[in-house]
Amino acid sequence: MARYIAAFCMTLMVFGYFFGITLPNGYVLGDAILSRMGLAPWSNATTGLHYTVLYSGAIIAVSWLGAVAALRKRQPHVVATIPIFLALLMIGTPLLLGALAGYFGFEPLYK
Repeated sequence: MARYIAAFCMTLMVFGYFFGITLPNGYVLGDAILSRMGLAPWSNATTGLHYTVLYSGAIIAVSWLGAVAALRKRQPHVVATIPIFLALLMIGTPLLLGALAGYFGFEPLYK
């Protein structure tokens, strides 16, 4: 059961990361979700505090804690790889999105 909880938390961690980033075409998943829910993604229309980043950080933190709690006793070596997974996700995603943007003809935001 702990494996399933940890897998769910890791998936939630990836979702939390993509919830807060801007894709090369300018689309922000978190902004779209918050707007559909009737919540403002920014504190002042399109400027000010970006609530999406706060929600994204909270989702990542809660899912990290959940994965650590689920795996601490049975697989402590996997707990040590969670920060490495996050670092690779945060470094690799902009590189991959920039490459895909060039391939599909978008103007990449990450140069």
